[in-house]
Amino acid sequence: VDAPVLRAPKRGTLYPFRLPKKQHWNKDWWGYIDHSGRVVVPPILIHCTEFVDGLAVVRVSNGDVVVGPDGRLFRQNHATGELGSSCFMIDSDGRAVMGPYKSDWPLSLRTLSNDIAMVGRSEGVCLAYRTSKGYINAKGKWVRRPALANGYAFSDGMAAIQHGINQGRGGVTLASGYGFIDVNGREVIPCTYSYVGRFSEGLAPVSKGGKCGFIDKKNKMIIKPQFDMAHSFYGGLARVWLKGKGGR
Repeated sequence: VDAPVLRAPKRGTLYPFRLPKKQHWNKDWWGYIDHSGRVVVPPILIHCTEFVDGLAVVRVSNGDVVVGPDGRLFRQNHATGELGSSCFMIDSDGRAVMGPYKSDWPLSLRTLSNDIAMVGRSEGVCLAYRTSKGYINAKGKWVRRPALANGYAFSDGMAAIQHGINQGRGGVTLASGYGFIDVNGREVIPCTYSYVGRFSEGLAPVSKGGKCGFIDKKNKMIIKPQFDMAHSFYGGLARVWLKGKGGR
C-alpha cells in the first residue's frame, strides 16, 4: 500500500491556529501563521476562516482589537468594557482590506470562485439573509453594491441573484424572480425565472411556467422547458425529473 502523500504548506498562504483558553480570558483565541510557522496575525481573534483565493474573514472583540496605520490588526488595552464583535476581511499579508462590519451572525465566507465573494451589507462578511447582498472581488472592491435580496456563489462565470422588490408583512423584504450576473457585476440575465440552478458546461437549469429547461449565457433556451425539475450538467449529463421519475 502506498504511503499517503503529504503536501507541503504553500508559500504566501496563511493558516489559522488556536491558542487554548487562558485563565482570565475564559475563551480560545485565534491567529494566523505562514508556511514556515511564523506568526503573522497574533492570537487576538475571536474566530477566523481559512484563506480562499488570498482572503479570509476574522472576528474581533469591539474596542479590544483595532487596525493600525499599516492595516494590521493589533490588541489595545484588554477589557475595555465594550460589547459585541466586528468582522474584517484580511489579505494574505494580515492586513485588513474591508471592515469593520457589525457581526451578530455566524462567521463564514463564500467560496471566491472567479475572484468573487458574497457579503452582507450590515452584518459583515457573513451569510446573513435578513440583509441586502452585494459582491466584492479578491481585492476587496465592490463589483455589485449591496442591494440584492439574495445572491449565490459563482459558477462558470455566472452567479444567480434576486432583487428585493417590496416590503411584506412585518417589514420583510420580498424577493423577485431569479436572474444572473457576470463577474463584472452586470445583470446579464433578467430576474424572471421562478427557479435557477448553477451554470455548468455553459448551461443552467431554469424554471418558468412550472416546467424546467436549460438556457445558455445569452439567455437563449437551448433545451425547451419540459421537465418537472432539473439539476446542472456534470460531465455532459444532467439529472432531470419527468412525471415523478428521475434520470440523466
